[in-house]
Amino acid sequence: MATTGYRFATADSAVSGTWGTTTNAYSDNGLVATCTLTTKNLTSVRQYGTYGFSTAVLPDTAIITQVNLRVDWRVVNTGGIGILGCRARVGAVDLTIHENAGEPTTLTVETFNITAERAWTPADFRDSTLFTRLEPRNGNSTTNPAYEFDYIAVEVVYVMPAVITSTSSPFVHGVGGETVTGTDFETTQGTGKVELASSSTYASATKVLQTVTAWSALGTSVEFTPNLGTLTPGSLFLFVTNNSGGVSNGFAVNATFPPGASWLAALNTGISVNVTAGNVQLRLRVGITNTGSVSTIFDYKWRVSLNSGVFTNITSSSSPVRTFATSHFADEDDVPQLITSGSYHSDNDASNETDGVFTLPTVLPGSTSVESEIALEVIAADVSNTDILEFFITQADNTELDAYPQVPTITIVKGVAAAASLVIHAGVARRIGQLY
Repeated sequence: MATTGYRFATADSAVSGTWGTTTNAYSDNGLVATCTLTTKNLTSVRQYGTYGFSTAVLPDTAIITQVNLRVDWRVVNTGGIGILGCRARVGAVDLTIHENAGEPTTLTVETFNITAERAWTPADFRDSTLFTRLEPRNGNSTTNPAYEFDYIAVEVVYVMPAVITSTSSPFVHGVGGETVTGTDFETTQGTGKVELASSSTYASATKVLQTVTAWSALGTSVEFTPNLGTLTPGSLFLFVTNNSGGVSNGFAVNATFPPGASWLAALNTGISVNVTAGNVQLRLRVGITNTGSVSTIFDYKWRVSLNSGVFTNITSSSSPVRTFATSHFADEDDVPQLITSGSYHSDNDASNETDGVFTLPTVLPGSTSVESEIALEVIAADVSNTDILEFFITQADNTELDAYPQVPTITIVKGVAAAASLVIHAGVARRIGQLY
């Protein structure tokens, strides 16, 4: 957040009325511009301008968050009906009049927030565009209140949008250490963020929050781990939002999944696996969503059921599926968000290739999701044609979770030429599952 500070006029012009020493209103020094008004129900107007809001003071790309109009005024004589008034003017358009009918007899500073009076842009403040007007008026009295004005000043509060100048694109989903560089990222992250988006129009794009791993104290670069989420790999756009809320330009990038990884089925859809030629290795991802308050459950484990039988733990020696050492991740790697949406628990240690157990480092907040991924090997010798494998996550002590809207399902094909039909079973696995 930045401010221009209060800036004072350096020029004025007559509109109506009898005025004196009008240049005294160019600064806050106790010297006053005067207005004599002896006609009842009449307003006198003096226009001020040339406030010096150059591009060096208020950049063309600034995002205006607040505009303040400040005046220091009084009346000398309370024997009449004196009403002090002021307003801003942009081009030929007068904005809202602000008045004080209290007839203060000592110089009184008043500040008016005029932000809502128009959709402000930096161009509105340039010399020959922005003006202010002093508009004292008499009520139903001819007695001269002897209006006096020390100054009329304008302040603009604004933020600068982050500007992306380069990235380390192409990005690979889940591979850390990618960077985006530019200007006005600001020196601390705070509420700053990095997002991948489906288009260059921030307001309407589908956006996926990225996991930031380092925010430069110089405000010129950010390191993050790419997360495609629900976005389609290929041409995307990157946005950086700084701590002040300044959103960057949409910077064109390219993002892909790691080599050798592709979905075997659509989200929440079972698959058929042909083990006629031997064991088959794949990876399974499931999302868990905490729909309540903060969860104090840290420990979870993967389980499998064969043909709707008893669920058993998945380990490196289990049957009919077991874990295997994959090159795509290591045990306790963080699993980036890919199949869920909304708030995400990114520090999760939820990858597994050994014992089927994962432990969250911290509690899972309410209305937040976490995803776990396991490397699985279907053991051909332990299954038969048309067998159905169903996958399940419980607490480490085998306590079931509260609801299981989806179940990841594999139908076995073995020793036949035709592929078996896909089978989807409801009511067994947690939230969202996908195999790839």
